Amino acid sequence: MRGKSILAVVIVVCWVGVAEGGWIINEGDFYSDSIVVWGGTITTDIDVLMNGGTIMQNLNLKEGAYGEIYGGDIRNFLVIDDISEASMYGGHIGSGISSPEDGKFNWYGGTIDGQIRSGWTSTPNCHSYHKIYGYDFKIDGETVGECILTYEGFQRHLTGFLQDGTTIDNYLVIYGGSKIELVVIPELTTLFLVGLGSLILRRRK
Repeated sequence: MRGKSILAVVIVVCWVGVAEGGWIINEGDFYSDSIVVWGGTITTDIDVLMNGGTIMQNLNLKEGAYGEIYGGDIRNFLVIDDISEASMYGGHIGSGISSPEDGKFNWYGGTIDGQIRSGWTSTPNCHSYHKIYGYDFKIDGETVGECILTYEGFQRHLTGFLQDGTTIDNYLVIYGGSKIELVVIPELTTLFLVGLGSLILRRRK
């Protein structure tokens, strides 16, 4: 009787977690295969929240799913399919980003080892849109400011720093009507100095 009671409690807790927040991946969670997350199946805005853990293959967002990544390790690709969207603030992705069909990606922090792909060769009419938030951007060694990159038929080497200070060293690949936007923000030391200056001025007044 006691064993049955415990089992019933576990089932209820798991069901409530899925119903309220979709996929929640925390430190210590381990998935030996890919995870596919579908949009529109839960009542919250976030379909997958990754705080830690390990996914040995891909994290694949489909049918308008939205995901946020703050930590953990995706060993292969983050695939942003259909009209899905992902925002990355931390964590690590091994093989890169792929958005075959009209996907959106926002990169604020965390590390990506492979390519940042906007669009795909087999879907030339797609309109994927990626935004990279950072500073000191250089493309193929040349300093650039805020800009929108479009298809040029070859990969481009992006270096610089993300919003959280993480180093960028990735190749960008754009297909069809897709785009990648570089959004320039003040670096952390500049923000600190501006804040300190404002505080001093307020005290003098």
